[in-house]
Amino acid sequence: MAKIPAGLTSSVKAEEKMFILQTEFIAGNQSAGDDIVSGKIITAVAVSGQVVHKVEKAYIGTGDEEDPIYAAEKALKRQHFTVAKTVSSRPREFMQSVSELTVSVEDRLALVSGISKIDPVDLRDLSGYESNQSADNPIMQNIHLIKDLVIAISQNTRLGKLQRMVAMVEDGKYILSGFGGETYLFSLNKDADVSEVISQLSKVKP
Repeated sequence: MAKIPAGLTSSVKAEEKMFILQTEFIAGNQSAGDDIVSGKIITAVAVSGQVVHKVEKAYIGTGDEEDPIYAAEKALKRQHFTVAKTVSSRPREFMQSVSELTVSVEDRLALVSGISKIDPVDLRDLSGYESNQSADNPIMQNIHLIKDLVIAISQNTRLGKLQRMVAMVEDGKYILSGFGGETYLFSLNKDADVSEVISQLSKVKP
């Protein structure tokens, strides 16, 4: 089943802090024609760009639901608002974690809805990408050619330094983008809105 429940994003203000909550449904392995919706429901809580708490629960539909997607969406919303209520009632417990955590750039970027995978890419040294056939997506398989294209655009056109590249290959959606002085390849969910993902990326602090 290709369709999965839509994610939720909301904010909770408590103790003069803004908590950002994002809940998404990660589909499990399902065979074609399978009417049972299964996967994981993950809720992340962030403060000042740091993920301070995560709730991850398995979800398996019964197969008896009249609308399996609607039933999964109800479970997703129930988890999201339960976590929101907990944050609202006990915010200090979550704030204590802020100073204790060293959150990587990848963790902050992983909060952006629609991104399924993040791969750091060092375009200055591609020696580690020589075995391209072992890469799990067509962008990494052709990263040498993409580097040549980036250089050609930056040096031979009036566009200047290329900051972001969007590609749609073999039903996959990808964004190659600089962030905080580094370059990352973002693999997107099939139903992700590329423009919305780019908008959210611009709001993440390096």
